[in-house]
Amino acid sequence: MTLRQLDPLVLESGLADWVEAAAAKAGLSTTEYLAGLVAADRRSSGLDRAHRLAAAAHREWVTDGRPVDGLTLDEVFGP
Repeated sequence: MTLRQLDPLVLESGLADWVEAAAAKAGLSTTEYLAGLVAADRRSSGLDRAHRLAAAAHREWVTDGRPVDGLTLDEVFGP
């Protein structure tokens, strides 16, 4: 993973105080803390996208008249 520094971030004073306190409580620098927040947001966005895609695929499956009650182990693995 390559790292690079972005231009300094300017936050509203109250928010900056909150970020500094949260970072200190977590034992991280403010940069590490903010990077963690961004990484968590990216993961969350990815999960949201995956859920939306799965929901659309499920709707299509049901619309096509495919079963939604599951299969038995015999149906999956054979006799």
